Formats: sequence, structure tokens, C-alpha cells
Amino acid sequence: MKIAVVVGTFPKLSETFVLNHIIGLIKNGNEVTIFSTDKGTPPFHPNVIQYNLIDKAIYRANPHVGTFKRAMAIIKLLWQNKHFILKLIKTLRPKYYGSFALKGYFLFEAIPFLKFKPNYFDIIHAHFGENGNKMAYLKEIGILTSPLVINFHGHDVNHIELVKKQNYYKAVDQFANALIFNSNYLKNKFKKITKTQIQTYQIPVGVDTNLFNKELNNINALRYPIKIITVGRLVDCKGINLVLQSLAKTERLNFEYHIIGDGPNKESIHQLANNLNIGSKVFLHGALTQPQLIKEIQKSNLFILFGVTDKNGEIDAQGLVVQEAQSCGIPAIVSDGGGLPEGILNNETGFIIKEGDVTQLTKLLLSILDDNIILEQMSLKTRNFIINNYALEVIESKINQVYTNTLN
Repeated sequence: MKIAVVVGTFPKLSETFVLNHIIGLIKNGNEVTIFSTDKGTPPFHPNVIQYNLIDKAIYRANPHVGTFKRAMAIIKLLWQNKHFILKLIKTLRPKYYGSFALKGYFLFEAIPFLKFKPNYFDIIHAHFGENGNKMAYLKEIGILTSPLVINFHGHDVNHIELVKKQNYYKAVDQFANALIFNSNYLKNKFKKITKTQIQTYQIPVGVDTNLFNKELNNINALRYPIKIITVGRLVDCKGINLVLQSLAKTERLNFEYHIIGDGPNKESIHQLANNLNIGSKVFLHGALTQPQLIKEIQKSNLFILFGVTDKNGEIDAQGLVVQEAQSCGIPAIVSDGGGLPEGILNNETGFIIKEGDVTQLTKLLLSILDDNIILEQMSLKTRNFIINNYALEVIESKINQVYTNTLN
């Protein structure tokens, strides 16, 4: 099949799920063309080079900064593509992205697709709602007519202001053919917001179980101090401050808490750890490369992502790193917020705690710090759970079925 994959920035190191999707399509014999608004900056994932993905990418032209330069560029584009003038004039209407359309940005987004017939692609697969919304508008205008599949990943539904900017995805409801959500939580929230009647699917982001695996040297052997780890952007919705409060309430401080990631809350997290007198037990590593991240997870005994809903409605819709930890044989503690509880087996591969309940989290951590044999027992199940439900091959098969259903 000829498949167009539409993203905002490519390649983007933090979006390995997009990369895995593209490589899976190529391995299955599909012809893939990548459409991206912006070009990512190095370092790139090795697979970008291995599969020559930059050569498969088409980027939006630079819309220029400054009204005069942009106006001249718009006139030039309209002249160069005068055979499509009636369609392109529509991209300048405020109906399509409001002021962004008036400023010509939507026109620049449309131009790369003119190289192809409207039905050239068998499937157009857009990652993130805002990119899918653009494709829906291009279908409305007539620049595209191919079936449209949109993958929602979290903020594109959770962040209410973003949803409003997309006009509540009304164009998606009219012109998309199938919607994929990484959790039932996200799918149900989207349906509640938009009342969509389109065919929807729940397919999580997959895990490369060959990369995220158990160490050969008996990773889950009993260790002291117990190493607890959290991975994620350092923002409110990750609930790291609550984890620190909980750890500070434990009488036994025979643990290390390793926090991997960067973000605006880094300094406040460091300060809170010191104020709680556990600063010597808390280690902020910053952002790590994927190989470094995997090693840190493999050296851990317990993973925590105690997510909470922030003021903008943001919370993890899936929390892929929870599955990546389990793939390495590491049990997880998550809150019941967002899509987090869908990604573990409660009391089998990890624990689910009520969102924001520091008392319950403290009680559980005390039990684990007192006797972590339960973690060793759980680790025997975690990897099999991921292999059976989240391995890339499993997810690729599900997406292929969506394509088949959409084309039939």
C-alpha cells in the first residue's frame, strides 16, 4: 500500500512511537511518504539513518517571519500552483485555522500534497489530533480524497484549550474514516467531548521488547537500597511531588529515588526533596539517551508514575514508559488517573493507587521497603504481559486491521 504518515516534527527523538510505526510499515512492504511541518534537529535515532527516512520526508516550505516576506511567498506559491488556485484560495479563509489561515500558514501546509493526485495514497495516517484536523480540512477542500486515519495520543484530547482551537474536531467528524486512541480513557473522553460517530479503535503505543528487556545478570535479585525510578517530563501531571511526600513519610529510608527527565519543575522537585530531608536519597538525572534510559530502568526494582490531572486537564493517556519498565521486568505503581491503570495488571504486574492518595501510596511503599520479595514475584509476570499485549508486532497487526477495515 501507499501510505502517507503525517506528523508535526520529523524526526523527533521523543516520538519513537512514530518512528516504530513508520519502520513497521516499511518492513511490511508498504511505500511510505512522511509529511512534516518542521524538520527535527540532531541527534537522530539510528533507525532514521538506517532506513533513509529523511529521504522519505516532505517538509512544509518556510512561511517566513514578517508580513511582507510571507505575502510575497504566498503570491509566488499561488502563481506556481495556479492550476489549483480555486482550492488554494480556500486555504486562506479563516474557517480553516482562523488567523493561521489568514496569515497563509495553512496554504503552506497544503502545498506539499499538490505533488500527488488527491487519491494517490491508499491511507493517510496522521499522528496527533491537530495534524489529523489539517488533513480533514484538506479533504474538505478537495486537495485530498484518500481514507484518513487519525491517531490521538493524549494532549490532543486532554488539553481543552487545544481542543477548542481545533473547533472541537468538527472537520475530523466529517472527513476522517477511523480514529485510533492509545487508551479507552482517551477514546471515551473524545467521544464525550465531540459526540463523534466515526469508527474508533483502542490501540496502545507498542514497546520494542528487544530493546527494553531484562538484564542477563539476574536483574531482579534482591537489592539494597531498593532503587525506585520515575521517567517523564518534570511537570505537574507526573505527580512526582506526591511521590516525594510519600517517601518522606516512610520510617525506613533504605531506598534511592531516581528521576529521569527534564522540565520546568526540576528545581522545585530538587528543593522539595531537600525540604523533606530526603535530598541525599533523590537523584535527578535529567534527560538521557534511550540506551542510558534502558540501563537505568534495568538497574531498578520499582517504577512509579503517580499521575495526577493538572489544571489544563493533562494526564497520561497511556504512559508508555510504564510498559517499557514492565518489559524490563520491573513492576510498576501507577495512579488510577487517565489511561495509566489500563497498562498494568493490578496486584500481578504492579499496583494501582487512587489518584492523589498519598496515604495509600505511603502504606504500599512501606510494605515494599519492608519486604520486596513481592517485587521479585511480580517481575516474573511483567515481561510476558508486555510481550503478549504491547510488543510492536502485536500493535502493527492491529493497525493493519484498521487499514483493512477502513478500505473495505
